[in-house]
Amino acid sequence: MRTTFALLALCATLGCRKHRAFCDRNLSGQWRHADDATYRFRISDQTSAITVAPFREGGGVAGGPTYAIALTPSMNKLAGFAATTATTPGGHICQVNFQWDVVACTDDRITVRSEQEYGVGEDCQRLAGEPDLADSELVRVK
Repeated sequence: MRTTFALLALCATLGCRKHRAFCDRNLSGQWRHADDATYRFRISDQTSAITVAPFREGGGVAGGPTYAIALTPSMNKLAGFAATTATTPGGHICQVNFQWDVVACTDDRITVRSEQEYGVGEDCQRLAGEPDLADSELVRVK
């Protein structure tokens, strides 16, 4: 009993890391796109909540408009979305969410399956159709 209490106290003091079923690695740090090193990502991994902040090497935001990515662990991926805004042909500004999942990982490489584009109506609702998904590789910057 004393050993268990001492271990719990030590974890409370030092912040012991809980484990997740998929991709049980700490992904915190800077990552770059494998095909274009100017696309960078700062990842903050708090085990049960992972945030990804895209940026462009040399300044600016990767891909144009500002967006944020939030990931939640599941049994077979780190599931999430990239939240940003889009403008409809009629000029309405809409909040849009693109699927952004980590589907494979090692210590120095992760595979991201993300939605590339989709149509949005004037009511800001997603237009019908299958998601346009593509895989990308990110490499840890050392």
